[in-house]
Amino acid sequence: MALQIGYSELKIRKRLRTSPWKKFDSFDQVMDNFRASYFAGALMINRFQAKEEVQELFQSESWDGEAILKLLKRHEVTPETFLHRLSQILPGLFNITELHYFRFEHMIGKNDIQLTKELHMPRTLVPSGVRLNEHYCRRWLPVSLLKELEEEQTKLKPEKIIIRAQRAQFMESGDEVLFISIGRALRLKEKMNRCVSLGLRVDKALKEKVKILNDPEIPVMEVNQTCERCPLDESQCSVRTAPHNVYTRERKEKLLNQRLESLVTDYRVKNLKI
Repeated sequence: MALQIGYSELKIRKRLRTSPWKKFDSFDQVMDNFRASYFAGALMINRFQAKEEVQELFQSESWDGEAILKLLKRHEVTPETFLHRLSQILPGLFNITELHYFRFEHMIGKNDIQLTKELHMPRTLVPSGVRLNEHYCRRWLPVSLLKELEEEQTKLKPEKIIIRAQRAQFMESGDEVLFISIGRALRLKEKMNRCVSLGLRVDKALKEKVKILNDPEIPVMEVNQTCERCPLDESQCSVRTAPHNVYTRERKEKLLNQRLESLVTDYRVKNLKI
């Protein structure tokens, strides 16, 4: 309903009638749908009310997932709408600009996890752009939460919503990110689970604004991009689901290039002496 009100108020005539989209004819149609969706999120979650709620959440000395669940029920919105709305208002109201928003989906019983939506502001904090057939790091909260959700569903709890937080330290970039992730089953897609995640880069400014960072109950985990690109072997990582063949191949190529460069240098030195 909020989306249709957005179409009306923004005077958009050609509307998409289904979600997910079955068909769109032009970029303008996609853009108009985005504008209407933005309007709908703003209509359902007022930014000034959200500022007070988020400030209360951030200023708490301890992490409380139940507090977020109460906010979802108060606004009567999905986790996706809630976290997406936060990604829109945090830069302007809290000056938190280095953030990302991700959405993952997982078919129960399968090992494959798909990244179906992502937003980065203003730079990529979390590695992306990896090959489709690679396996995202299972230590990463949005991914591990989907596994936890699947296990809960085997206990006959299909409607359970899981909300978790994590401080993830990325091996390659050295960046640390606070993840707030929410996982649930999709009602309109059988055996499909979804996890939406908001990530905030941990720096001095964020530590001053977000006191829950000091909560020792929030796990700190060293993570990487994918299993295929991670240097840790099976003895160092118990949740690895694929061999690190990309890491091994790139390491061999690096060593080969170093040896070739050394040979070329030695050859040049010898010729200069002659």
